[in-house]
Amino acid sequence: MDWNELVIDYDRMSAETLLLVEQLQDDRATTQQLEELPPLPVPEVPQVQGPGLLYYVDFQGRTFSIRGLPVTDLNESYQSALQGDEKILGDLRIDGPDKLVDIKLFKTPECATAEVLADQLFNRRFPIHEDSYFNVSDPGPGLWSVERGAHEFCLYFKRVFHQELVTHSLGPIVDPLVAARRFSELPQTLTLWPQELEIKIDEKALVLQPRDPSANVQMYLQNLREICCNGKMIFEKSDFKNTTQGRTSYFFFLELAYTRKFWLEIEQELSRLSNEKD
Repeated sequence: MDWNELVIDYDRMSAETLLLVEQLQDDRATTQQLEELPPLPVPEVPQVQGPGLLYYVDFQGRTFSIRGLPVTDLNESYQSALQGDEKILGDLRIDGPDKLVDIKLFKTPECATAEVLADQLFNRRFPIHEDSYFNVSDPGPGLWSVERGAHEFCLYFKRVFHQELVTHSLGPIVDPLVAARRFSELPQTLTLWPQELEIKIDEKALVLQPRDPSANVQMYLQNLREICCNGKMIFEKSDFKNTTQGRTSYFFFLELAYTRKFWLEIEQELSRLSNEKD
């Protein structure tokens, strides 16, 4: 090639150089912007030590089931589930890790309490009452609290239809026959029991009321309301006699309180799932 034929286009080279510089500056700016972005939020992993339940609600619209299992250490079992432990996922009836976001934790005082709750509520199909805002209606053996004033404590074993009575569904928190038996034993199992307080039980309901309306028994009735309605265990172990019957009574009311507390969480979860579906 003749050197005279070699023509250098300086204008074109300058334009390409300028374009390359602009591209490099854009790349640096993009990189800097990415570096300045806040890190993506990391899902908060519950840190709950001790025994309890791993569970989730299998919501089907008109019916639902509670899937789960009792565990001795909630945090350890939850971490194992996150890591894809086939045994735990199988017990939860989860085919893979996709549903892990639905797993929730519920702490209990002992693993035995968690086992009672699981036996009472897990892997059963419950209907949802449709004529009230997402209340669970008559899901098998359940209780209904009936308000009759501070001087009476009343539980019905079936739903009550009465315009003058205020009723609340407590859910399938206990077998009615077991409840009737344990409540009837209270005068023998509690260390302090007011003789003025009378217990009436038949196939429909359980009623505690004073023989004398002026008797001061409101504290005992309120304690029972807290246990059955609000899921709060008010009684201490020392409130019961140190006998086989007394210890059985204490653990019954402890398990009853935690079952009700757990059912309140289920109702909240059902409400959330219902709102998401709508």
